[in-house]
Amino acid sequence: MPLPKGLAASETRHFPLQSHGARFVETVDMNPVSIFVPQTKRELRNFVRFHFDPEHAQTLAENLLRGIDPSQPVPVIMKLPTPIKVDGVVYTYILIAGFHRQRAILKNGYESYAYDLYEFGVDGVSQAKAITTFQLKENDKMPSKRCKKDEIVNATASLVSQGLLDNNEENIQAYIDDVASNYPKQSRTAMARKVIKACGSYQDYVTFDFKQCQDFLSQIRNYETGTPAYYTGWEFDDVREKRGATVLGGYEIKAIPTAAEYFLMQGQESYFIGHTPMPKNGETADEARQRIYDQMKLTEAAMIKAVRFYDEYGRFPWDLEAWMAQDNLNGETGFLKYDYKTMWNNFKLRYPKVAGWFRRKTVLRQVV
Repeated sequence: MPLPKGLAASETRHFPLQSHGARFVETVDMNPVSIFVPQTKRELRNFVRFHFDPEHAQTLAENLLRGIDPSQPVPVIMKLPTPIKVDGVVYTYILIAGFHRQRAILKNGYESYAYDLYEFGVDGVSQAKAITTFQLKENDKMPSKRCKKDEIVNATASLVSQGLLDNNEENIQAYIDDVASNYPKQSRTAMARKVIKACGSYQDYVTFDFKQCQDFLSQIRNYETGTPAYYTGWEFDDVREKRGATVLGGYEIKAIPTAAEYFLMQGQESYFIGHTPMPKNGETADEARQRIYDQMKLTEAAMIKAVRFYDEYGRFPWDLEAWMAQDNLNGETGFLKYDYKTMWNNFKLRYPKVAGWFRRKTVLRQVV
């Protein structure tokens, strides 16, 4: 029985991946079994992954049998400088990227398939860094199985430890922005922080995620003698008799209402330990802190003015005017006017003590 026909190089419609230190040569037809698949810790996978996912490979194999999409990337190979002999078989080419696709191709038994041939270690970039960078970038797009955040952190930290990537915040952040561009900026920043922490990288300006805030607050060397430790995560500080929270610039608008709610429900005050994101456009640390402080004061001023309005008119300067229709199953359309008197009574049942703070005519205005 003849082997099934795979994708021919002449049929491909994809665009070869551009990656620093790698040079596309050509798309070639190869017998899949003639390509050496390297192992990492006894597993047939590329270096940047922690584990091979057989279910993903099975899904790819099934998708190929339904119809090969010539616009999708194909596995990537490199010609070995010297052929190698493994288990009696001589190999001239080694697989660089597309390990799950290669497994799917082998499973389906194609006699020939298209592969992208690349050179690695060009333009002054070491071969090891060029391959790692290519693998990360290749896994950052379909149909590749996306690299997990910890896999990107691990691969980047490995480059730093080998001296293949400069050990400073700017270079590490730029590298992760390049190889993981489809992750949100916040995720890329968090990954860079993990690499920096793991490698002890120099930072011109230190920024913190929540875990790093906890670590900073727990270190005795950060306090003057006799100063009790600060708390975060809205934990209650028994010494100061307040709830503590670390507040990143940009989130102060959310922190103030949370503190106000703790004061309402539990009668407890709060304190904030501020920190800023990376300053932009030449802004200094003091300017960034002033901007955050200004926003907190503007939010507090808005609260004061709203309370004064309430004191004068018995209502707040805002209303819950209507609800947008969302429940198609029950035939909702347009804008919905609820019976706010019923909703108010329900609120009183849930929060009887809190309800006592409101004036009656505040509720009656919405009912009308």
